[in-house]
Amino acid sequence: MVGRIMFHTNEYLHLVQDTLHYLKSLKAPILSTKEECDYFRKLFKTSKQKTPILIPAPKKEEVVQRAVPLPLPIKEPNVVEKVVEKVIEIGKIKEEKKRDPIIQENIPPLHFSFGKWKAICGKIAPDLLILSEIPTDAIAKNIAARWKTKNLSAPITILFIQEVAEHKTFLEQIAIALDVHFVPAKLVHAEPLEKEGKWETFLSNDLLKLLIICDYTLWQMPKLLKLYKETKVARFLGDKTLFLLPDLSLYLKDPLLKRSLWKALCQTYTQLLSQSSSTKI
Repeated sequence: MVGRIMFHTNEYLHLVQDTLHYLKSLKAPILSTKEECDYFRKLFKTSKQKTPILIPAPKKEEVVQRAVPLPLPIKEPNVVEKVVEKVIEIGKIKEEKKRDPIIQENIPPLHFSFGKWKAICGKIAPDLLILSEIPTDAIAKNIAARWKTKNLSAPITILFIQEVAEHKTFLEQIAIALDVHFVPAKLVHAEPLEKEGKWETFLSNDLLKLLIICDYTLWQMPKLLKLYKETKVARFLGDKTLFLLPDLSLYLKDPLLKRSLWKALCQTYTQLLSQSSSTKI
C-alpha cells in the first residue's frame, strides 16, 4: 500500500481552520490590518518549529473528500490606502456630528447686549466715550473738499442760478471783458454752494476780490443773503466787495446802458486796486 507521509501539527490545523473561518466572514478574502497579518505569521512560525508527527496517507477517495482550499496569500495594506481610508473615516464622523441634532442643541446661542456691555465699560472706564451709532464722515468730506470750493472762484467772480439763456450769455460777455482788461474773471453756478452751505469756504479765498450778482438772484439764496452787508460807501458779502446788477433785461432792451455798466465796473475795480495798494503800504 503506497502511502504518503504528511507533516502536520495540531497548531497548523487550528490555524488553517481559524483562517478559513475568518476569511468567510469577510466580504473580500483579504486581511485589512497589519496586526492580523503579524498574528497569523507568528502562529505559522511557531507551528513549524515544533516536532512533526507522522500521519498515514489517506486513500485517494479520502483525499478528494478531505481536500481543503488553501488560504489566500496575505496582502499587506498599502500605506497610502490606509491614510485615505482614515481621512474618509474622519470626514464621515465630522459629517455625522454636523447632522446630529443632539450635538447642535448642546451649542448655546450667542447673544450680545450692547446695553450691558456699555454699562460694564462705564464702570471700568468712565472717561471712555462710547457711541451707540457709527458717526458719519460728512464733516470730514466737507473739510477734504474745501480746496475744490475755494478753486471755484476767480479774482472777479460772477454768480448765477437760473438765468435765462440770453441773460446768461450777457453775463459771460461781461466775464470775458473783465478777464481781458483786468484780472481773471469767472462765471460760477451758485445753486450747489447754496444747497451745501459752503459760502464761507467759497468766500475765504484770498484771490477773490470782487463779486458780481443780480439783485433778484441774491434774494433767491437765503444762506448767502445772511452774509450780506451794506455801508454808505459799498456793499459786501462777508468781507468781499459786492457789485449788484439790476434786471438784465434792461441792458438787452437799451444797449446804451451797457456803456454805463462798463464804466461802473471799471470804477469799482480801480477803487479796489487803490485800496489794496494803500493797505500794503
